[in-house]
Amino acid sequence: MKIVYIITNIKNCGPFSVIQGLLDNISASKYVISLFGHDDKSVIKNLEDNGITVISLKLSRSNIFFKGKKVLKKVLDEINPDVVHSHGLLPDYLLSKIDNHYKVSTIHNNPYEDYKYNFGFMGPFWIWFHLRSLKHFDKVIGCSKSVYDVLEKKLNNCTFICNGINIDRYDKDTIRKKVRDELNLASSDIIYIYAGVLSNRKNVLTLINYFNDYHDDNEYLLILGDGPLKEKCLNIKSENVLMLGHQANVMDYYLASDIYISASLSEGFSISILEALSAGNLLLLSDIPSHREMVCLNPDIYLGEVFYKNNFKQNKDKVCLRLNDNNSLEICDIISAKKMADLYLAEYEVGE
Repeated sequence: MKIVYIITNIKNCGPFSVIQGLLDNISASKYVISLFGHDDKSVIKNLEDNGITVISLKLSRSNIFFKGKKVLKKVLDEINPDVVHSHGLLPDYLLSKIDNHYKVSTIHNNPYEDYKYNFGFMGPFWIWFHLRSLKHFDKVIGCSKSVYDVLEKKLNNCTFICNGINIDRYDKDTIRKKVRDELNLASSDIIYIYAGVLSNRKNVLTLINYFNDYHDDNEYLLILGDGPLKEKCLNIKSENVLMLGHQANVMDYYLASDIYISASLSEGFSISILEALSAGNLLLLSDIPSHREMVCLNPDIYLGEVFYKNNFKQNKDKVCLRLNDNNSLEICDIISAKKMADLYLAEYEVGE
């Protein structure tokens, strides 16, 4: 089987993490196509070292609608793949224009929420544009049940496969102590962590304000990442909020933390949350469909709470009370990339 994956740029981000999980867990001839070529060279080297062919089309946003179809079709005709699997608005658009291949798309967001924040008043146009493209696919796969619930009202070719991640084993105690020592935090302190873009959609200002108002003296919030709201975050944070910027070793900080926290207004099926779960964190998440789904992944395993404005402190305290009997690591089999890849492979085999 030959499988081609298409993404706008190859870099460590949520959609590419899903592709990486598929590349690592499916035995086939695999190709990754980047539309724009603004790629992370270290990621490309790792792919090529593992026998994966990487192709950059080096398109620009100004010519993707004029020459993109011709350029992509030429590459696909040369590869002659069994499956072409695209990720993202523009990859989906280009692939929708090409026939004679079994076409799969993964939708990583709720377009009705996400495009409102990304595109403003143009959001309704891009929702219509994307859904029109998806009607030309053999299979459209939501990254979560909550995303599928939105898509299935508009499309008759969709299903869902929840995102998964590669599960690694760590010396948690050693890493936890090392990071806490570096941050001058005690072993008894309760550490909350958020990792992601500092943006309006992620609602980070509200997150900081809630934490400022309701944290105890031994509770700290680590914020990893960068974005347009960085300066505003710095201006409103208390001493118990540590802004650490972009970090290459995010997993080390998850391992040092106790609770992953997010006030996001829209999510697909957050890779950051999955990574935090794999590090043994409990969850304190805003009350949106994707977050409710993640907290309830397995009713037999307590993973955390969702909150809204009036019950943040109450539900924060509930999560803290469960830290001593935390068994969240038992969820790892459910959120593994291997499980996700097996489900995708079943969809691919339909098109062979």
